[in-house]
Amino acid sequence: MVAFHIHSDYSLLHSTIKIKELVKKAKEYGYKTLGITELDNMFSAIEFYEECKKFEIKPIIGSEVIIKRDDVFSRMILLKTGYDNLMYLSSIAYLYYYKKVPFIPFEELIKNQQGLITVFPMMESEIGFHLNLFDEDNVLKGAGGLEKAKEIIKIYKNSLNEIFLEIRRDSFKERLVENDFLTISNEFDIPILASSNIFYLQKGDYIYKDALECIENNKLFDDLHRKFEVRENYFPSPEEFEKNLPIYRRLLKIRTDCPRVLIWKFLLGILHPLHLNLQKNMLPKKG
Repeated sequence: MVAFHIHSDYSLLHSTIKIKELVKKAKEYGYKTLGITELDNMFSAIEFYEECKKFEIKPIIGSEVIIKRDDVFSRMILLKTGYDNLMYLSSIAYLYYYKKVPFIPFEELIKNQQGLITVFPMMESEIGFHLNLFDEDNVLKGAGGLEKAKEIIKIYKNSLNEIFLEIRRDSFKERLVENDFLTISNEFDIPILASSNIFYLQKGDYIYKDALECIENNKLFDDLHRKFEVRENYFPSPEEFEKNLPIYRRLLKIRTDCPRVLIWKFLLGILHPLHLNLQKNMLPKKG
């Protein structure tokens, strides 16, 4: 089992997880491979790499970024087999800003996608936006449902080499759209990656995550008018991850038109190990 959709406190004001505590807990749980996908940056990459090597865990480095396609902004997870391209895209994002957040033009992603695996986050991607008609804000912003999501996925499938659809069960809202994700997976032959969007280590730590959201949104903790939703965005053991397997198997069995196998170990478990030469002086020579 590979946990990959993880954010640390380098995802500023979004996660309470410290890299050292994360890797130590992963070792206790028996993880052999571990991923990191900071929001809009790769600031934790070196610390994460060094800690994983110390505990003999295979590090997978990625980033959850904002992509701009035809004036539409949505989230996408980029995972490396091509580390240089991931660094390049993460860097040039800071040449562009949307509401003070860096983004990557879709054209740049297409040009520099070699060695990258693209995962569409279940609710935060452009696909998830159109499928989530249960959110009134989405409807007001033009969410078009399943048919519109199919139009969009065609564009991405024709433009990107390796794409996956993420499916999660961190909150009730995600369960409302999972059947549509299965439909798209089957119709366009796109593998599904079962996952969890991780922002804190222990189940009871959600209150600290909530406090960070208050700071980010300039809200008081006891403000009765602010949105509050308890989600299971904690770091689970492999056994807890596996508990959803029977649920997904039942879903696939019910959906006889969708015979695809959920990829739990994903390609992450067989990717070539990342090796960074941190001893080499990378500064240019004088003269």
